[in-house]
Amino acid sequence: MIVQWFLSKTVRQAVATRKHVSRILCAQRDILSPQAIGAVNGALDELQKAVGANVSKNALLKEMEKLEKAANKWLKPYPNASWRGNVEVLLVALAVPMGIRTF
Repeated sequence: MIVQWFLSKTVRQAVATRKHVSRILCAQRDILSPQAIGAVNGALDELQKAVGANVSKNALLKEMEKLEKAANKWLKPYPNASWRGNVEVLLVALAVPMGIRTF
């Protein structure tokens, strides 16, 4: 699988997608229903099996689409995601100069 990851952009995208959805699922596990958790976990497992089985690019893309559909259906979007990102960047931009100035 490591060689696949270096050689195939699709495999890298699939691994990144799986990791991203998995993190969101972990963050929202306490507010989701067991049915939603099971559906998303099933899609995550199918994508992992497809990556491990060295399937074709088209099959891998189909598994990625299935995961995306399951995530869009069951996972809740973050409210005000753009504001959150901007505030995070602003806080880091303020914290770094203050830390440098302190030392």
